[in-house]
Amino acid sequence: MPTNRRNIEIQLMRKFIKNLHSLDIVCNSNILSDFGSEFNKLFGLDELPDRGTLSEMSRKPDFEYIKLSSRNVDFQNADWRLNDGIEYPSGKSMALTEVEVKHLFQMYGVLYPNIAISAESVCISYRSVRQVSIYGSILGTKHGRSYRSAMILAHWSDGDCKIAGCNSVDLTPRPGQIEKLLLHNLFVDGKMCLHLIAKVIWFTELDESLKNMYGKPVEVWRSDSFEREGPAVFIPVQRIKSKFVYAYKTIKSKKVIIVCPRDRYLV
Repeated sequence: MPTNRRNIEIQLMRKFIKNLHSLDIVCNSNILSDFGSEFNKLFGLDELPDRGTLSEMSRKPDFEYIKLSSRNVDFQNADWRLNDGIEYPSGKSMALTEVEVKHLFQMYGVLYPNIAISAESVCISYRSVRQVSIYGSILGTKHGRSYRSAMILAHWSDGDCKIAGCNSVDLTPRPGQIEKLLLHNLFVDGKMCLHLIAKVIWFTELDESLKNMYGKPVEVWRSDSFEREGPAVFIPVQRIKSKFVYAYKTIKSKKVIIVCPRDRYLV
């Protein structure tokens, strides 16, 4: 059984995979008479008045943030700047490479399609942080203490590290690992606007037979191969849909990562 150590998620995932192909055991007992009272407790949950509705969800402070992770978000009317729900440390000042500046410029062009953004608008320095809190949810980085919180899913890359448009994005989000988190400034209409950007390495796909061998929502992706660098390596944290539980394995001589979403949102 899993322990209460920090690797409990990995243990749960391994146990799930181990028992996935177990055969059903035929039970001749009368389930309703023997266990009916226990099931009634579950049925009663639907009648509780405090479970919430979509209208009640819309009044929560993080609802607008959650909507930005949807695959159908309207980029031109969205606000990608930092808001009060995101907490972060002061960070360490760093400089961007020429390639990173180019990719950030292309990314901002997608985020702000109605604003004329020049290459000079993209600051060449940033502050690097290893962990942030977004409405109580932790995001980490590959080499930070919260490295398990660096595994994320998002509707963003098109598979070739280009940013997918709203009409061409896949139905299922792609998995990736946050390499670093950037507090980055962009000049918009003469004002300095602070953004929280994640630099992500995206895992590459396997063929459909291997990718969906465990059944939805669990997917299998290559763990030793990543998309080449492009504009999609940078993603505003608002576009991150969720994190995922993972386990590494070798299947048919291929090193893979098994991905199980930790969805929190109905978008």
